[in-house]
Amino acid sequence: MEKNPSLILICLFVLICAAPSSLGAQTAPPSTTGLFENHGDVGTVLHPGSLEYDPSRQAYVVTGSGENMWFTTDAFHFVWKKVSDNVSLTADISFGNREGNEHKKAVLMFRQSLDPDSAYADVALHASGLTSLQYREEKGATTHEVQTNISAPARLHSVRLYETPRNFAEFFGPAHLL
Repeated sequence: MEKNPSLILICLFVLICAAPSSLGAQTAPPSTTGLFENHGDVGTVLHPGSLEYDPSRQAYVVTGSGENMWFTTDAFHFVWKKVSDNVSLTADISFGNREGNEHKKAVLMFRQSLDPDSAYADVALHASGLTSLQYREEKGATTHEVQTNISAPARLHSVRLYETPRNFAEFFGPAHLL
């Protein structure tokens, strides 16, 4: 079976601290994007998003605007890296501001493309504390959500097994447990 690279897209409106080992190869990252290849807005947003990377703390501050990642079209800011094969992501998350849009969230996402209606699966932590798995099974389809009973975990962990591209394992919980 031919392997097509996927995009790991991280949609963040918050501070993310990711260990270098979270995304695989240990290469010297570009100073402006850290471990990631690029960032940009997907869909229609009100204000352009931004990325700040602090190499001394290996910390990312990502801001963005947009309506949501929901229904059949998404609008938000992404920080991303193309990958193939098995992938594991872990991020420690804190919100600089929990005010505003009730759908404000930090997301670890596996996505097929940068199209606003792309198929994807993610683990989402909302500013309200809601933690859920969201997914769109195919391009242009409606987003689905599975809510968890875990509120505001300190760390999110997501695994994609390439051999089964429709299967994802998402883990939520206190940082010391993941």
